[in-house]
Amino acid sequence: MTRFKLSCAVFCVLLILMPIVCLGNVTNSITDDKTSDFEIFAGSNTIIGAEGWYGDTNNVTAVTVNTNTLPLSATKSEVLSLEAGANILTNLFDQTSTNTWIDMLVQMNPASETPAVITNGALQAGFWLDAGSSNMMVRHAIYDTTTPFAPTSSVISDIVIPAGDWIRLSIKMEYEILGVYGYTRFQMKINGGSWITNQNAYTDETLTVKGGTYFICGDAPPQSTKGHITSLCLAGAGMFDDIRITDVDIFSAPATMYTVTVDIAAGGSISPALQTNNADTEDSEVFFSANNGFYISSIFIVGGGSFAPATNYTVSKPGIATNIHISAVFSTNETDGSISNNVPPEWMQKVANIYTNDYTNAAAADLDGDGYSTADEFLMSSDPLDSDDFLRVSSVTLDGSGNPEIQWRSNYDTNYPLPAFEVQLSTNMTGGPAWSNIAFTNRVEGSHTNVVTLPVQAETHYYYKVVATNN
Repeated sequence: MTRFKLSCAVFCVLLILMPIVCLGNVTNSITDDKTSDFEIFAGSNTIIGAEGWYGDTNNVTAVTVNTNTLPLSATKSEVLSLEAGANILTNLFDQTSTNTWIDMLVQMNPASETPAVITNGALQAGFWLDAGSSNMMVRHAIYDTTTPFAPTSSVISDIVIPAGDWIRLSIKMEYEILGVYGYTRFQMKINGGSWITNQNAYTDETLTVKGGTYFICGDAPPQSTKGHITSLCLAGAGMFDDIRITDVDIFSAPATMYTVTVDIAAGGSISPALQTNNADTEDSEVFFSANNGFYISSIFIVGGGSFAPATNYTVSKPGIATNIHISAVFSTNETDGSISNNVPPEWMQKVANIYTNDYTNAAAADLDGDGYSTADEFLMSSDPLDSDDFLRVSSVTLDGSGNPEIQWRSNYDTNYPLPAFEVQLSTNMTGGPAWSNIAFTNRVEGSHTNVVTLPVQAETHYYYKVVATNN
């Protein structure tokens, strides 16, 4: 189990690898972040029972301070104040990954002598100020083959902290498996600077060369199997703020983000309205949908040019922090000048899945190679992208009364109205009487087999054809 203990006269971080009684009775997850900045508490109100904090006294308050004394933004005003005495606060946490980050602001005063808590056999790491020099002192261990993990204290000679100054203390706790068991080490930073180096710290995880940044936690028995933070404990008299426990590297370079916003245009929709992605690794996808009676005429990035219509557009990762505006023009079939052969561009998009900047040529093109143009396929209520789908009589039979029965298939969308199919008759295919209309049948929504029964003709030979028109 891990406990962290802080004080004004002495600031101690305790990593205890054995069962211990904690005051807290609420366990918090520290996946990603667990933070307390105390801003929600009014001055002089206790925090006991809030945000997972529990203690042996109600005299633990958030107090208002002069923001000029803190390394904080101007909006900060409340800090945690522990009054003089044996006040203790705890906050319990679930264990997390092998690395745990502790980051906080703390006000420290020099101790007149080595604090008694530092010699506690359960203490694994401690921090306090030397009374004579105001240098930071660190309690940790050194690795020795004869006395493994022997506790010691080291002075950080290049860290001087005047009494009453606020500092940012950041600690990275790591747990290393050694066979069945393991040990805990830590690194530390003051005010976001470089990792603190010391002649009694090690250069890497192998613990073979000193003079580095890796401190071993003191009194860590090699048979320990618990090395993750399980409890934060604040004790003594002092002030604290912006406490953060996390499994995320607090000093890793933040990702460069960019946003994509859309300008809503009449006649359709664009989604999502807002998205934020990593500028170096993530593209963004924007989707377009035209309302009934409209089609997507063009897509454009504000200040960045226009693009052919499509149902979606991919914004390539820009590599920089920026805000990209995307919009579109949704046009109506009646007002667009690109309509050819009375083929609505809306039909080409929504039914035939044709997206282009040139609908005139698209209407004239035979996209599936069946000998019929897109305009022909529109009139025939067939699929311009299916070479086996075009208007043709599928069967001519006689019913029980001897009447001719003609069948053909169609796939009609009532959103784009067309006149009825015409059935025409002729008795001579080589220049005899002209074709004449003998029947009409209205088009039916969707995929449909059209069936028309015709009257018996007096002639010996006669011919039928089905005509699709827009007149």
